[in-house]
Amino acid sequence: MLQNLPREISLDVDHLPLEDALLRLRRTAFRTARFPVEAMSTDDIVPTQDLSIDGPHGGIPLRIYTPCRAAGVLVHFHGGGWVLGSIDGDEAYCQAIARRARCTVVSVDYRLALENRLQCRIRGFHG
Repeated sequence: MLQNLPREISLDVDHLPLEDALLRLRRTAFRTARFPVEAMSTDDIVPTQDLSIDGPHGGIPLRIYTPCRAAGVLVHFHGGGWVLGSIDGDEAYCQAIARRARCTVVSVDYRLALENRLQCRIRGFHG
């Protein structure tokens, strides 16, 4: 299965226990599986701004999608059950919501499980 991955995805899993290797493989697959934003015409792409706000355990990355004549704000937390996902993985989804609903979308990245304790992840939303 690993030999079928694209060359740009480097997974050094030979030295890891099976559970850790599978987790790394799932995370990599989830992070690299994106909707084809490139398929949208350049007229459809909503301008974005990446920034970070202070949180109780360091910076909290945000990506703000601002369409013309935005009528409201939606705060978006990517899926992944606390263990997978990233702010980049939902790019096309947030673009589509901002464009179709004509609202500003604030996409929030958060600390993932295993690298961080649950308390830190939950407090990370309070930035």
